[in-house]
Amino acid sequence: MRFGWSATYENALIAMIDAERKGKEPPKPAPKPNNNVVDLPAVLEKSLAAAGIECRPKAKHARKSA
Repeated sequence: MRFGWSATYENALIAMIDAERKGKEPPKPAPKPNNNVVDLPAVLEKSLAAAGIECRPKAKHARKSA
């Protein structure tokens, strides 16, 4: 048994081929999940600001010459 996107693709392809062989309409793809991407550093900074804690700015690293 395979896992991951390749197995999902393979299963969908097999289902589509089987449906075509039987003369049926191929199955519709499952709806894509709603991805809730959160910018964690921004949320943390907002949380710290609400608590009255001051955030330090990011340190700039000096580039090393070759």
